[in-house]
Amino acid sequence: MNPLEHHIREQIRVRGPVRFVDFMEQALYHPEYGYYSNPQRPIGREGDFYTNVSVGSLFGQLIGQQFAEMWEHLGRPSPFVIVEQGAHTGQFCADVLGWMAQFSPELFAATTYLFLEPKPHYQQKQRETVTARGIDAGKLLWADDWTQVEDGSVTGVVFSNELLDAMPVHRVQYKVDSWHEQYVNFEHNKFVFENGPISDPALVETIRHLPTMHIQRYTSEINLNMGHWIRNVGRALSRGFVFTIDYGYPASLYYNGSRVDGTLTCYYKHKRRYNPLDLVGEQDITAHVDFTALERYGNEAGLAKAGYTDQHHFMVGIAHDDLAGFESHTPESLGMTQDQHRKMIRAFKTLMHPEIMGSTFKYFVQMKGFDSVPFLSGWQFARKEE
Repeated sequence: MNPLEHHIREQIRVRGPVRFVDFMEQALYHPEYGYYSNPQRPIGREGDFYTNVSVGSLFGQLIGQQFAEMWEHLGRPSPFVIVEQGAHTGQFCADVLGWMAQFSPELFAATTYLFLEPKPHYQQKQRETVTARGIDAGKLLWADDWTQVEDGSVTGVVFSNELLDAMPVHRVQYKVDSWHEQYVNFEHNKFVFENGPISDPALVETIRHLPTMHIQRYTSEINLNMGHWIRNVGRALSRGFVFTIDYGYPASLYYNGSRVDGTLTCYYKHKRRYNPLDLVGEQDITAHVDFTALERYGNEAGLAKAGYTDQHHFMVGIAHDDLAGFESHTPESLGMTQDQHRKMIRAFKTLMHPEIMGSTFKYFVQMKGFDSVPFLSGWQFARKEE
């Protein structure tokens, strides 16, 4: 039994079963033993899972193009603030600012990049990653959390990539014609789920939005932390966009009757696992995003939906002018070596491929301060039902 497992076991012994949302909070974010508290934990080939950033710099370059279009829609403000939470090493920021410096110097001059990051070791790594690309650290700011971001102080974009899926969620179960909250107990030398009363009035209210169940056992998740987050975003954003990339579904698919065990998933050394009560603090735990709930929470925070699509359609939209026919160009005509050309093509195919990342990740944009939805290239080929 590792130290975190022992710690949670003692909590249960003293106070009784803990809510799953509290168990997940400690498993991921305990300041000493949590999964994301380890500064040496790698992401990518050497870690437990891949992200879009792991594919290479192309991802950040393409998102940078969308930021540039958003800047234009906002009237080219200076400062144009990009807020990123969950930035890890800062590689995405380096890729975005590197693209701006080369291809949009006026936007680069106007941009200030704000990391929401409380951990000093990650702040230092982000600074090192960005400055290693020759970018002045004066463009970078840090805040520990949203309480340090003043109301209406952001004109620009609040960006997140796989942030919401890592927020601790309440786990609920419909059984014997009523909803229960799931708690974690310790029995027979292992952690186990058990049903208990709904602990939070906000949870009761959210359950009211769920479809009526016609089966006798159905388990899923509710992310109340996402609501707290978007309220902070709406408070801080004066005018601009909230750009969220994550995996998930609209509520009609999220709470589909065929998904009887919910979306809770774990990753350990690139293997998908389904027991979040195992390997506590050693495996990643995620839950898909309910984008319908995110839209509802956003509306309550003064934000309006501007677009929803998958990564494949976003990439086609944002890159079709620049990368259409890319493979037919010679590397020399593009100012690239053969190796750079091959890597670019491989990265683009990985990001777009529907069986790799293209259909997995969803792109959701919300806006504030616009009378109508502005044209955004990344969403121009979004399917009508989205």
